[in-house]
Amino acid sequence: MSSTENNYVNTDLGNVALNSCGEYNADSSYEYLDTVNYEGGSYFCKVEFPKKISGIAPKAGVSTEFWQLLTIPGDATSEYIKLHDEVVNKAKQVETSRTAVELSQQEVEAAQADVSQMRQDTQEASEEAAVSRDSAAGYAQSAEASRTAAKESEDNINAQVTGFDTHVAEKTSAAETAITEARRAAVSAVSTKQDNVTQAVTDEGDKQMKNVEDAGTEQVGKVKSAGGSAVSAAGAAGVSAVNAVKAQQTASIKAVADKGTQQVTAVNTAGSTQVSTIETKGADQVKAIKEAGENAFQNISNGVDKGLSEEGKAADAKATGEAISKLTEDLSNKITKFYASNQGETHITDSDNGKIMDMMLYGKSEQFTATGKNLLKIKDGTQTLRGVTVTAKDGVVALKGTATESGWAVLTVDSFVLDGTYILSSNITANIRVLVANKSFKTVLEQGKSATLENAEASKVCFTITEGKTYDISNILIQIEKGSVATSYEPYTGGIPSPNPSYPQEIKSVVNPIVKLSNEDGTKSETVTLPYTLNAIPVSSGGNVTIDGQQYIADYVDVERGKLVKRVYEYVFSGEDRWIVAADGAQYLAWRVGDNPGIIDSAYDKKCLCSCLVANIMNTTRKGENYISTQFFDNTCRVWVSANVATSKLTGEKVFLALIVPEEISITQEEIRAFKELAVYYPVTNVNVASEQLNGYTVFNYPVSMKNGWNYVKQQLNDNRDYIYDMDLQSAEAYINSEYAVALTELEV
Repeated sequence: MSSTENNYVNTDLGNVALNSCGEYNADSSYEYLDTVNYEGGSYFCKVEFPKKISGIAPKAGVSTEFWQLLTIPGDATSEYIKLHDEVVNKAKQVETSRTAVELSQQEVEAAQADVSQMRQDTQEASEEAAVSRDSAAGYAQSAEASRTAAKESEDNINAQVTGFDTHVAEKTSAAETAITEARRAAVSAVSTKQDNVTQAVTDEGDKQMKNVEDAGTEQVGKVKSAGGSAVSAAGAAGVSAVNAVKAQQTASIKAVADKGTQQVTAVNTAGSTQVSTIETKGADQVKAIKEAGENAFQNISNGVDKGLSEEGKAADAKATGEAISKLTEDLSNKITKFYASNQGETHITDSDNGKIMDMMLYGKSEQFTATGKNLLKIKDGTQTLRGVTVTAKDGVVALKGTATESGWAVLTVDSFVLDGTYILSSNITANIRVLVANKSFKTVLEQGKSATLENAEASKVCFTITEGKTYDISNILIQIEKGSVATSYEPYTGGIPSPNPSYPQEIKSVVNPIVKLSNEDGTKSETVTLPYTLNAIPVSSGGNVTIDGQQYIADYVDVERGKLVKRVYEYVFSGEDRWIVAADGAQYLAWRVGDNPGIIDSAYDKKCLCSCLVANIMNTTRKGENYISTQFFDNTCRVWVSANVATSKLTGEKVFLALIVPEEISITQEEIRAFKELAVYYPVTNVNVASEQLNGYTVFNYPVSMKNGWNYVKQQLNDNRDYIYDMDLQSAEAYINSEYAVALTELEV
């Protein structure tokens, strides 16, 4: 049974009684029923909730638009007494309303429980309806069996007629027309009656299934009853039809000459002739393929004037021209280009000069993530001690200067406590040691050494320096982590996984990609620039492209169709998003499909990517911290975040959502023409898809050299001869049936 959720929203009612705020302060904000003291009197703010005022002082001894006089020195005013009574009454009304709200909440919970039960009842009714549907299908099968039995009876009678003596042929002519019409009428009556019965069964079954689905289990019996009646009717109709056929055939049996056998014989004869013709044509075509290659080369030697090959003789220009023209005509009907796919490769070593085809350009997105293992927060700053300056920026440290004495160069950090086993690591490999000390400069941790600590305070990062030595070291990375084994460095992210609201991480994509194809030494090249951003979401399944072993749901450009296909929807949190809080505290945004695009569910796989929260599956998100996921439920799309997330901190951050139905946008004709002009070079082509952030990924078909193309075909045929035209008949047939040849070659006429 489906679970239900009680989604309540806390409502701020403001002050329900006087709220003392002390002496009036021009820098403070005041709302309804806030009271202040001013020049010996007291006043309360009377602006309507939720408005607030600031910098508007009361007027001594009188009430104003914003302030109500309560007391003047010595006593309370009559107006205050009256208003006090009103406030007390309103407070009682609020309490009454609160009780009513609580009762309403209980009623809502009860109603939700009823809905859940109704949902279960509906499911059970649906299952019973499925059983009824199967029964109705069985009734229809019974009716079909009746019709088959009638047809078999008719065939049996026809078979009996065939054996009669041929002497009745003399009387056939007179009776043939009448008998034919009578038999057609009988058969038509059988078919019509059976069709009507079958349709009645089908109609009644459909009607009963509809009633079952609408009303539940009460209609099941009706379906079965109606179906049984229909089967009985079908059986009776079938028997009647068979009897009618027998009677009609008996009456005319002496005058019938079976012409069916003659027709079957004619069909068989024609079929055999056609099969023979097809086989003959196929053999001729295979033979022609073999001969075509031989003739093409023979034409060269036979057609060109012999004077070209005999020393001291002039060539006949006319004969030579005709031979070349004939050779060109022969070649125009033969394969002149082979195409292969680059499969995303950026260095092609078998390309021939020619234009590419079928280009697809895919987007890609990446984001830095951290586990939160680094516990050392280094704030930006500069400190100089013993002649050496320590500088920190974005958690990265640098040392610069000549040491005036031996000791420590120090960088102060915000104090924190270590309790347990920890290890300090750094990327410094020179004759410098890194240490962490407390405020008294007592060593707490040393680089490369783990220690078990108990509430140890750490507040200084120290570097050992030697007098007279000059230091100029940058990009120093330091990490404190739990355990006794140092692992790879990651920046400080609050001690929790990142991205998180306090430590978001930028999502990088393919922005304004530039596609460039160049020859081996880069002296020739062509480029096309697209003014689009191509986003992607990394997934473990269901992606539309795989790049370096990682699947993505990715935007892409289909050049042949002239379309930019958006598979990713970018949603930016506005700060005005209407979040709903579930009973377990998890929060979600929701929209009906049609109001916004439909998005793919994250029930079993991560189908989103966020700049400030960790993408995860639905169940983990609701139980964890700083997670985000998606849900498609009851034709409603939801974006869920963990209960601990302060949604007000999400403003301006973005999340990539996977679309159920991709959005297609036409690219310009100029862009299409530019792409179709891209060409590869012989013998090597380099492919590059650069962008402002990440490189893109492209797949296309390109022409390969004839030599490489034929050699590849020969490999498929296991043929090691020098010329493909020398293949025997069996090899030619294998080539014609080769799926590789169909997929790889391009015939240019």
